[in-house]
Amino acid sequence: MQASTRIGAPAPDITLGTPDGKTISVASLKGRAVVLNFWASWCPPCRAEMAALNQVDRDYRARGVMVLGINQMESAPVAAAFMREQQLQFTVALDTDGQATRLYRVSALPTTYFIDKTGVIRDIIYGGPMTRPLIESKVTALLSH
Repeated sequence: MQASTRIGAPAPDITLGTPDGKTISVASLKGRAVVLNFWASWCPPCRAEMAALNQVDRDYRARGVMVLGINQMESAPVAAAFMREQQLQFTVALDTDGQATRLYRVSALPTTYFIDKTGVIRDIIYGGPMTRPLIESKVTALLSH
């Protein structure tokens, strides 16, 4: 099956840098359920859902869930400052050139993909802010796949 941004298709792989100079790829996360959240610091609904994403990452990490935030086209210093301000503990990758944004066909922020442990997209939420109960309901569904 070919990677696509449709529900039921394998999530497209992309490798991105992090604000601390490391790299992370979507393919390397197989075996974990992934909440892939596209955001920017200037986006009010993105800002509003950060605490909920942070809490879900903390509460579900031991159960094999990872929140991966993809910062849309901001510099590493801007993203790092926002992460400090929001006390984010989940992993953030930098889409500095918009490659991931184009690959995932993100047309609104925030956009969140829920990817199961086999790398298949199970749900997508366009817009926000998402509440913690909503995110948890999607994560619980991922864990049942």
